[in-house]
Order: sequence, then C-alpha cells, then structure tokens
Amino acid sequence: KRKKKMKLLGEQKEIAWGSQIRSYVFQPYTMVKDHRTLHETGDIQAVMDGELDTFIEKELLFFAAVEKSDD
Repeated sequence: KRKKKMKLLGEQKEIAWGSQIRSYVFQPYTMVKDHRTLHETGDIQAVMDGELDTFIEKELLFFAAVEKSDD
C-alpha cells in the first residue's frame, strides 16, 4: 500500500522558485491554474475565498485515472 501511495505522489522535488502547484494571476487579467491537473478558472475571488471544490474534484479524478492506468 505504501508503494502505491509513493507512486501516486511521484518524485518529491525540492521546494524552489518555479515548482508551485498553482499559479495566481491578479493583473492584467485574473486566473488561477493548477499545474498538475491543468484546471484553471478566471474566478480568482472565489478561489481566494476558499472555494476549492473544482480543484479538489479535478485532482481526485487525476489520481483515480493514474491509479486505474496502473491496474
């Protein structure tokens, strides 16, 4: 089970500039983009207010697809 979890997490990288999971653009337009799932939204205020459900759903679908492809 631990092996499977480690495979899903992938290679752990050093936390450094440019290794972010999400990017937030406030000007000249608004956008939040998740770099793992490629999900993005222009409703940055909702994300900043904590409405992360769509990002969570996309990540769960992503991990489910990865796990299914390993079976």
